[in-house]
Amino acid sequence: MHNIENVRRMLNEVKDHIDYLELFSDMDLVGDDTRHLVDSINAAKTEHGRLDADTLEEAADLKFLYDRLKNVHSSIKVIRNTIGRLEERIEAALDITNNIAGAVEDNTNEDNQDY
Repeated sequence: MHNIENVRRMLNEVKDHIDYLELFSDMDLVGDDTRHLVDSINAAKTEHGRLDADTLEEAADLKFLYDRLKNVHSSIKVIRNTIGRLEERIEAALDITNNIAGAVEDNTNEDNQDY
């Protein structure tokens, strides 16, 4: 028989990782991060709409658009970092689940040897 307390502890760790994924997916990705990205994209579109090739006189006329595009780029980096954190958590949960499976399997094989 496998160590039930150890398996219970590992299952609780997996649940903690899943809860983290849910919270940060909802709050950061769906909430703040994505909203900031969409706002930045809309601001870049607005700024782009103000430009006209016929009226551009110098590179400085593109400064506002450039700054808006940098905001979009920054928002994408934030989302990438958030996804990286989420990926670390899901990989940890998968590793723990593999450890649980190994513990259960090892004990099953030990139990079968007694017969």
